Amino acid sequence: RLGVPLVLSYSPHGGDGASRPRVLGLDGIAALAREHYSDVRAVKVEGIAHSKLNASQLNADIAPDAERLIVCRS
Repeated sequence: RLGVPLVLSYSPHGGDGASRPRVLGLDGIAALAREHYSDVRAVKVEGIAHSKLNASQLNADIAPDAERLIVCRS
């Protein structure tokens, strides 16, 4: 409504059983964003390692493409 851009950080689920599945996948988030923005893009961010704020025994190895930025523009 205000015409301002939005950037969301998203860590995709690997689907390998080592990480917890997401409540809403990347496609679902992009579909919701397209209801409000005409230009929605998911951009891979390489070389990012981040804390998952989980108990250490629940953390899996970090994949090289473990982070996406969802860039939304009107």
